[in-house]
Amino acid sequence: MTNGTLERGDIFVICSDGLTNHVEDWEIMAIANSNPPQRACDFLISLTLDRGATDNVTTVMVRFDNADRNASRPIPSRSRG
Repeated sequence: MTNGTLERGDIFVICSDGLTNHVEDWEIMAIANSNPPQRACDFLISLTLDRGATDNVTTVMVRFDNADRNASRPIPSRSRG
């Protein structure tokens, strides 16, 4: 695990080996950097399927675009009951 400061523009890609068995790291990075998160995920899954996916394919992408550090604080949940 890596520790550090979350910076505007940081991108996190969480994916299964079903994706990484068919798509190279540099391809994932290029697609993540040049597309909105949902479009990038859709494209990566399509690319994997086109390349003959041999396993389940899962991908989640998050891009941090908020420069206001106060806005990134968790909002307390309210319980219903």
